[in-house]
Amino acid sequence: MGSNKSRILIIVAALVSLLVLYFALFYNPGKHYDWHQDYKLDKERPYGTWLVSELLKEYEPQRTFKQLNKPLDHSLINAKTPGNYIFIGQEIYLDQSYTNSLLDFVEKGNNAFVFTAAPPRLLQAAINKAYENEVMPDSVFEMKTEPTEKEEISETEDFDSEEFYAVKDFSFEYKNYSFDTIFNEIYTPELMPENPYRFIYQYHFKLFNYNWGYIKDDELDDVSSEIIGGFYGVNSEGDTLRGNNFFAIDYGKGKFYFHTQPILFTNIIMLDTNSFDYTNSVFGFLNEGPVYWDEFNWQFNRPTAKTRVYNPFDFSSGESPLKFILNNPPLKWGWYLLLLFVFLFMIFEGKRRQAAIPVLADTANTTLGHIETLAKLYFKKNDHFAIAQKMMENFLWFLRDDLRIDTSKTVEKLIEETVRKSGIKESEIRRIFFEWARISETQKADTKVFIAFQNHIKSFYKKIKE
Repeated sequence: MGSNKSRILIIVAALVSLLVLYFALFYNPGKHYDWHQDYKLDKERPYGTWLVSELLKEYEPQRTFKQLNKPLDHSLINAKTPGNYIFIGQEIYLDQSYTNSLLDFVEKGNNAFVFTAAPPRLLQAAINKAYENEVMPDSVFEMKTEPTEKEEISETEDFDSEEFYAVKDFSFEYKNYSFDTIFNEIYTPELMPENPYRFIYQYHFKLFNYNWGYIKDDELDDVSSEIIGGFYGVNSEGDTLRGNNFFAIDYGKGKFYFHTQPILFTNIIMLDTNSFDYTNSVFGFLNEGPVYWDEFNWQFNRPTAKTRVYNPFDFSSGESPLKFILNNPPLKWGWYLLLLFVFLFMIFEGKRRQAAIPVLADTANTTLGHIETLAKLYFKKNDHFAIAQKMMENFLWFLRDDLRIDTSKTVEKLIEETVRKSGIKESEIRRIFFEWARISETQKADTKVFIAFQNHIKSFYKKIKE
């Protein structure tokens, strides 16, 4: 008996110690967001690209928006001209065949918007090769004779070879300035803002310095190019530093548009009205054709990230991973916790006397939590109508998915069936549809109307769970 009692006391003491360590080091009662700059097409990631994709879908005249989920040599083969290819990410991965497909697409008279924080190496090498040999169509060069077979860029050109990269005349590099706040400008007269566009970098809603990419003027001397936009910021010494971040290069009948700061087109930054104005200016260079949004060419086509995300675990020469972990307090304590768990498991669970019995969790209604998450994404815009619209969409989705109600019916029939299946009073159900009708009719909602609508929705979910 004494042995068992001591064993229980040891287990309880160990668990209490682990809980204390966990709450001291890792517990945060607030909402947890994934702050990686992965540029995924996800509305709940601060540095995702959902908002800019939704904005592109709403441009007038109404354009076709097509998401490319296959390699470019397949997905662009039947693309319409004029059209617009768009990639936004930390870095784009284009192999030989994908690069050739994108070059052919632009050469026909289309535009390609490649917004990356790192230069697209294969693409710039291919453009450089074309300009060096002067095999471009008449829109770039006045060719007196047809290019010889030797001059042409072969469809099987080995862009990965050392000989290809040996040509460095137009191998532009992106430099970086470190600021927490920058001010952007568009140099085109009709798009020049009265005041520069202000942007900040946040991590966990706190202001931090960020390495803002730029390109020098003389990097583009060897090609037909145009500097369209730039930025400036003030460093810790009080010096104002400037750089170019938006430029275009002619290729055939079309253009390549490059932007060195893709982070400006992510969700958290675009929640600011100021950013919407800047994004509209940048995409003012779209032609009238459809938009082809590239979701395939993630770095090495990895399923978890759209880019080669910055890796903080970059070990210098001679430094072991364990040394790096022990030199970082959060990682060090995580490592110690792991060792402690393994040790406790070996002592107390080495000889299991009974198979583990799985616990089946109750099905949770996460609709309300999803609504609150969406509301937080709009909090900076103070856009009550957009939040109310999302709440109504989720309410109708709940009726379809949980109560199996056909929401395409008339409002009266929808109310009648909702009352029958939910058991909630008709007056309460009718109030939800009445409040939504008031909001949708004016396309706006003041705080009082929005709160009333929200309370009716919350009351419905609360009663449906009882």
